[in-house]
Amino acid sequence: MSPLLAQFLVEAREQIAATTDGLLGLERDPHSTALLNGVFRSVHTLKGSSGLFDFPALTAVLHAGEDLLVALREQRLVLDPAMLDQILAALDLVAVWLDHIEDTESLPDTAALRGRPVIAALRGWLNGAPADEDATRDGDADDGGEDAAALPAWLDHVPDGALTDAVERAGVAGLPVLAVSYRPESQCFFKGDDPLALMVQVPDSTHLAVVPPAAWTPLAEYDPFSCVLAFQVLTTAPRKEVAHLLRYVGDQTEITDIAPADLALAGLRPVTGPASALAEPLALLLERGDRAGLAEAARTMAEEEAGDDAAAATLLRRLARLAGAEGMDPAVLEALIAALHGGAAAGDEAAAQETADGPPPPPPPPLSEAVLRVLNEQCRTLAAVRSAVWLSGSIGAAAKVAANALRFSGRNDDAERVLRAGTAALDATAAKPLLDAIAGILNPPPPTPVHTPAAPRKTLKKAATAPKAPAPAGAPAQPAPAAKTAPAAGNGNTGAASPANGGTHDGGERPSTVLRVDQGRIDALMNLIGELVVAKNSLPFLARRAENVYGSREMAREIKEQHAVIDRIALELRNSIMQVRMLPVSTVFQRFPRLVRDLSRKLNKHVDLVIEGEDTQADKTVIENLFEPILHLVRNSLDHGIETDRAAAGKPDTARLTLAASQDNDQVIIRIADDGRGIDPALMRDKAVEKGLMDRDAALRLSDGEAMNLIFAAGFSTAAAVTDVSGRGVGMDAVRTAIEKTGGRVELTSIPGSGTTVSLHLPLSMAVTRVMTLEVSGRQFGIPMDEIAETVRIPRADVVAIKDKEAFLLRDRIIPLVHLDRVLDLPPKAEAEEVAVLVVRIDKQPVGLAIEAFGEGMEVIVKPLDGPLAGMPGYLGTALLGDGRVLLVMNLKELVE
Repeated sequence: MSPLLAQFLVEAREQIAATTDGLLGLERDPHSTALLNGVFRSVHTLKGSSGLFDFPALTAVLHAGEDLLVALREQRLVLDPAMLDQILAALDLVAVWLDHIEDTESLPDTAALRGRPVIAALRGWLNGAPADEDATRDGDADDGGEDAAALPAWLDHVPDGALTDAVERAGVAGLPVLAVSYRPESQCFFKGDDPLALMVQVPDSTHLAVVPPAAWTPLAEYDPFSCVLAFQVLTTAPRKEVAHLLRYVGDQTEITDIAPADLALAGLRPVTGPASALAEPLALLLERGDRAGLAEAARTMAEEEAGDDAAAATLLRRLARLAGAEGMDPAVLEALIAALHGGAAAGDEAAAQETADGPPPPPPPPLSEAVLRVLNEQCRTLAAVRSAVWLSGSIGAAAKVAANALRFSGRNDDAERVLRAGTAALDATAAKPLLDAIAGILNPPPPTPVHTPAAPRKTLKKAATAPKAPAPAGAPAQPAPAAKTAPAAGNGNTGAASPANGGTHDGGERPSTVLRVDQGRIDALMNLIGELVVAKNSLPFLARRAENVYGSREMAREIKEQHAVIDRIALELRNSIMQVRMLPVSTVFQRFPRLVRDLSRKLNKHVDLVIEGEDTQADKTVIENLFEPILHLVRNSLDHGIETDRAAAGKPDTARLTLAASQDNDQVIIRIADDGRGIDPALMRDKAVEKGLMDRDAALRLSDGEAMNLIFAAGFSTAAAVTDVSGRGVGMDAVRTAIEKTGGRVELTSIPGSGTTVSLHLPLSMAVTRVMTLEVSGRQFGIPMDEIAETVRIPRADVVAIKDKEAFLLRDRIIPLVHLDRVLDLPPKAEAEEVAVLVVRIDKQPVGLAIEAFGEGMEVIVKPLDGPLAGMPGYLGTALLGDGRVLLVMNLKELVE
């Protein structure tokens, strides 16, 4: 990928994020001129940048959005939620295309087809009425009925039985068949989508195929949480019903209407040779209306007369089945008989001729009103110049400004035409050549008819939809409307080079102090820091060896001094790299305003999302693991927590959902709070018994806090029915599992009738872990330092037996005692008078671990277990010690429980 394209993708995603945030802000404050101007600048900049590459569909969608924003800025339109939905849908489509460009450096083959209805929807507002919403979401536009959409290529691979079933259902009912193609986003699982479950719900389907990728990723690089499959469905359900089901993934689906007669021919190979002669008697039977005779004749021909022509036999069997269906559309049977005869469908000759001659050239992109005003202003300025002294400068400035405006509109040929005219005007010391060139662009001559049969109709149709351009000064056309803001005095090129409208200027700008660094380079630096930490940890071992083995206390002292210096440098270097890896939680939080808006509208609830502490920073690994847990919690709050009828509960109609982040020492705390109905402990106990998680007596013994925490149990849900938002009982369990895997913990507090708060406590970094070493049966292990409460030594006589367990008393509190040698099935050591006990916290409860000896604290790089040991319970991973030994780092929660 070229550096320019890579830079465009980074900046384009930033512009989309900024535009989305601005649009959501506009929904709350529709009269904010600053927000509207910011949104317009982002879209304008993105559209201008896309013009550097060969992405016409992407540029066209952005151009349509820009024109709509211009109308909003000029107060010719008023923003409403439906308009906002369509602008956001256009941004979603652009984001999907950016992902495809990143993977393939090109737009999808279907980009133009999927972009047309989006453009039509956006431009529909400019014509005074919104476009049909279903057409926008479905990804298919009716282009006047003149150009029939080609059949999807994948229909040729549909089994004959499934395809014939669809034709039979649709042909009898007189309805079209829908071919649905769904390619989910690679990260769809993290948005709570279940592509297969969604496609299974498509009603009246006769075929469902799961399509693997063209080439599988090597196993070592394969991401099991990334969706690489596509789905194809053939259905006879009504289009609106299918579109409604797929409304939340409309930018990822294509729905094609297919006439039964066209679908009946899918997958059939051409029939040639003697078998084509069988068509005439079949056509006579159809003409006489003898459907039964037609079916029987086709069946007999398939078995006895088709011979070795497999294509003819397949066609005849399909004809026999469809002819026997009562009420079958005659057009279906006529199409099959015509195909058997080898004839072409009506209009094929014209299509072939059009293909041979070449399609008509596409019309140039239309000029927006802003560009029209710029061109008219240059003409007025040139016409007003009377002094030869000022004429040359005015010609040069006007030519450059007009060319820049045309380039931003995608009219590169016209831009070059204007520059050539400007040169001619300078040579002639007269403005007429440049004025004529601009006038020719503003008032183009009528298109010359093309001799291809279908071409004039398409050309005239598209030309009729182009907006009429106002004429420049002196031209025989009505003048352009006056601009809302008057240009500054000068030669007419005011504003064209200002940063606000996408231009640049040469002087007075400070050089950028921000570098964009690839994430892989930062990860490589972090790995080197890890190796440095391991090397640094070897120095204390070397110092002890110098003193104990070689008897050189002086050498040991010097090594310790150097270790202190290297330790300080390594710590500062690690902290510096960690600061580079730190990201604000806003990178996660900024994805939720749009999600909350869409879900709350779907659930018919009014929700105000409040974001606090978005500048709080954490390591990128922690940030990357945050989205899925927060997603589950937000969806749970919107669906379960916030009431539908808040007035009945004496609450304001608009609910409050809070996303807050803060830092507490070496932890970052994420808080998700709502002011909804809260959690009823009695209901939780009843649901636990109902779902068989525990018996009634055990449920009654639970405290209110313990009952509320049942929400994190696997398979637990209080939803009355499963929806596409929640109700499967996996979300909250997934939250706890994901947070605990990062070394964090989850806390829940709730007041029935007042709301619920879930707090996620996460480490600031997962790159370097501070552990304490300990010895058990002569072997060394490590425990994360943040799990350790204290270390004590207790007399063995103070250890008491409680049933089959042991415990001891520590400051008037009974602490359970666990012998690690027994847990790890290691040979016990001889009992001493005192027991070394490590007091740790497991799920907030203190537990004493009886060990052989305490070790030292150190910073290590914990690597997950790999190979045959991957997934082994009880261990977080391994770390390399300074003397070359491998340290096993324990997962106490799994070991002790």
